[in-house]
Amino acid sequence: MKQAFSILLILVINLSFSQEYYDTDMTREKPKLKNYYLETKTLIDSTGANPYISLIQIFDKKGRHKIDYEFDRNGDTIAKIKTTYPDKLTEIEIHSYKTEKSDTAIFKYNRRNQQTIEIWKWGEDKTIDTTRFFYDKKNRLIANFDIYDFGKNQDSLFYENERLIKSISYDPEITDSVTYDYKKGRIVKIKEFNNQSELVSEYDIEYKKTKKNKRIINIYKSHNSKVFDKKSITDFEYHNEKQMKSKVVKSYKNGKLEEIIEFYYSKYGFLRESKTKNSEGKTIRQYKITLHNNV
Repeated sequence: MKQAFSILLILVINLSFSQEYYDTDMTREKPKLKNYYLETKTLIDSTGANPYISLIQIFDKKGRHKIDYEFDRNGDTIAKIKTTYPDKLTEIEIHSYKTEKSDTAIFKYNRRNQQTIEIWKWGEDKTIDTTRFFYDKKNRLIANFDIYDFGKNQDSLFYENERLIKSISYDPEITDSVTYDYKKGRIVKIKEFNNQSELVSEYDIEYKKTKKNKRIINIYKSHNSKVFDKKSITDFEYHNEKQMKSKVVKSYKNGKLEEIIEFYYSKYGFLRESKTKNSEGKTIRQYKITLHNNV
């Protein structure tokens, strides 16, 4: 379970790109919040009912997560996430649920603030999942190892001329790989191959400029089935001339517009609202985020 605020920020940054190791920077982001009480209101969702507070996050004065509450429409707590910081290099999360046993997540970092280990202790079946991250002398992620109750998995990343060019995934049954092509210092193509070295899917990424914004077009093609051919167009604008934030994301499936996501920001650059519209322009999801307690 990921924290909703972090998901929204990651969504804004990475929505137009492949998820396969595009961003290999595993450095923990230093807190920048000037506020330490965040409230998320679900205005419209699949139920179509009245708006309700779906998430409250409380931060300490250093901007770190302290307690998160997830609520249902009745105001009952679905989940409570309590985060502690026993030392500078460790974070511990206790995920408590209304109807299930608690889960525990442990995150450890090195002195460069890069994540080195992630451990999940699942309360329901008492299993433990562990991921270890490894870096080279240039502080680049070069491998991660997953250890599960049912087996192991390894991902290795390879660089050339300071650029990530390939990643390979290994497990007892499947070996697949992802390659990255560049043009003018930017990734323009990502290809996925199966263990027979057959091309399974590929992403073409185009970078364009409009009058006011920058635009990135990501086209995904599946070579197994055309049902999964997708395309997204993301328009970016600069906030306070420094931060590049996504403004509008249009998603297409098999050539037809599926939905449009619009993002709105506060004067400080924080995401304050998002709206998702279907192909007819009707709002089907909407979230409003409010930060309180300026310090």
